[in-house]
Amino acid sequence: MNNNIKRILFLSLSLAILLTGCASNKKGIIAVVNGEEITIEEYNKELEIYKAFFVHQNVKEFLYEEVEPGKTYESKLKRDVLDKLILEKIIEQDFIKSGLVITDDELAEYIDEMIGDVKEEFIEVIDEIGVSWQEIERLEKNELMINKHKAHYFETIEIEEKLIDDYYRNYKDMLIKYRISEIFLEDEQKAFEVLNRIKNGESFEKVAEIESENSISAIHGGDIGFVRGGINPFFDDYIKKLEIGEISDVIKAPNGYYIIKLTDKLETLEELREDIVQELKKESYIAYVTMLKDESKIKDYYDYFN
Repeated sequence: MNNNIKRILFLSLSLAILLTGCASNKKGIIAVVNGEEITIEEYNKELEIYKAFFVHQNVKEFLYEEVEPGKTYESKLKRDVLDKLILEKIIEQDFIKSGLVITDDELAEYIDEMIGDVKEEFIEVIDEIGVSWQEIERLEKNELMINKHKAHYFETIEIEEKLIDDYYRNYKDMLIKYRISEIFLEDEQKAFEVLNRIKNGESFEKVAEIESENSISAIHGGDIGFVRGGINPFFDDYIKKLEIGEISDVIKAPNGYYIIKLTDKLETLEELREDIVQELKKESYIAYVTMLKDESKIKDYYDYFN
């Protein structure tokens, strides 16, 4: 399934931060966040949507498999959905307090950007599993709200130079970015033949366009852009040993054979400064949302309904 669709199906569920604190039930209410109620009806509707997406991507039986001792995918999903709703309520309250709004045009543009050229396919999927377009708009609006809240926080915070320097010094090896080009072939003999052609003077980029079996990178002469170590564990040792412009030997991987070329490398503090700033802002934002959670008054009636 298209990666955009996968992202849309699961939306912002991964943002959920565990928020607990049970109390006696108030009829029809599953949680109260700083005086604002989340109804059992809202919760059940959200849960059914995520269950429908889960079953569509897997099979229904998977819902009842254990993901950890004593807990099935379904029971984990039940808790995660409530955590998501509570977190969204906390962020929404701060969003409004900050004077932020989402216009109809902004939402329409965001949905168009997220779904793009797979809209027809996506509509077929949601029709098949019984989720309305109005529900998708609501879920996307919540995601846009979180993204806009995060962007607003990023704009208001300044990162001290000492923090940037310390981060670079401590994590430099993990931060280095390598720009690589690749040629992928399933056949080992063909891979060695291609490598010999390059060694004998043929252009790596031209050979990649013609011979590489990765159609996405092939059209760019094998270029896959800048990556960090860890994107492919079979590449890591080779990448770190290559000089800019140098080409590797044939690399064996579970899915076939690769020949890679290092075309650029970003490793100085100045080259990596913006990446470091963004990472530190992310860490600061997580701390800020955690503070909002800790300062919130939350009544959670999850156990009463499950």
